[in-house]
Amino acid sequence: MIRRIKNKLISEGVIRVKHQKGRKCIIMYHGIDKSEDMSFNRRFFSINNFKKHLKYYKKNYNVITLSDYFEDLNLRTDKVNIAITFDDGYMNNLKYALPLLEKYSLHSTFFITGLNNNNQNILWADLVEICAHYMTANEITFDNQKFKKNSTGKFSELMEYIKLNPIADKPLFVELRDELTRLSKIDLNKTDLLDYWELLSPDSIKLIGKSKYVKVGSHGFYHNNLGNIEINQACDEITKSKAYLESLTQYEINSIGYPDGSYTNHLAKEALEIGYKYQCVVDYKYEKNEDLHYLSNRIGLYPTSTIHFINQQIQIFSI
Repeated sequence: MIRRIKNKLISEGVIRVKHQKGRKCIIMYHGIDKSEDMSFNRRFFSINNFKKHLKYYKKNYNVITLSDYFEDLNLRTDKVNIAITFDDGYMNNLKYALPLLEKYSLHSTFFITGLNNNNQNILWADLVEICAHYMTANEITFDNQKFKKNSTGKFSELMEYIKLNPIADKPLFVELRDELTRLSKIDLNKTDLLDYWELLSPDSIKLIGKSKYVKVGSHGFYHNNLGNIEINQACDEITKSKAYLESLTQYEINSIGYPDGSYTNHLAKEALEIGYKYQCVVDYKYEKNEDLHYLSNRIGLYPTSTIHFINQQIQIFSI
């Protein structure tokens, strides 16, 4: 809530701050596309816009690795220090983001799921949003309940329902996929749709694992909201994810970006024991989380944000 209020004040120009030199923060991207088409989601930046961001970061900030952020290494006192992360593990990260990161010699961490190694090789949120865009029907029956589109044509209530009742590793996901694709009558494998849902393949993860500028981290295995499932199930999932990604990258996976920022204090402690010493959330959910050396929040970036707005966020929320 506090962050939302501050963001509103930033966007309206009420809050203006000077550079917080010597401080640090983590910024979060999701995907990159060719044209910044927001028909399906509002999370992907265009190649050209992302290029502008990197040029700006290169000039105005000290871009550090995620491990440097958590270990307080290679920090500069004359600039704000930022770590760049990408969530979800889209193929577009490899196609469009990685070449630019390497071109400008900037480091990043890609948080990747294991869904590409599973029959459900699409994020449920992307499935819902893409199919909803093409559906003429305004209602869907799922899990014996009816869900209607909102005024913007989105299945927002369905999305919230799935967040609270994760389905990615259950037969219910297949039922949802089959019903949505039937109602929307679309072929998800169409070339113009792939950039908006296609996940990194095992071979692609191996390729990224060889990059000098990108480190791979976990985003869970199934992209379940880990704070909304039983602790044993959540621990099994992040253990499975760690082993899977390590088998591909051939190095230790010691960082995790919690899907949808969903976690609990209990899970964070268990994750630390499993080997995740760098843990990223979106907003702290519990008191004194900011004091934990292994947990940090991030600033989510979206195409509606200008460079000026992003800069203001970084200045305000850096620590």
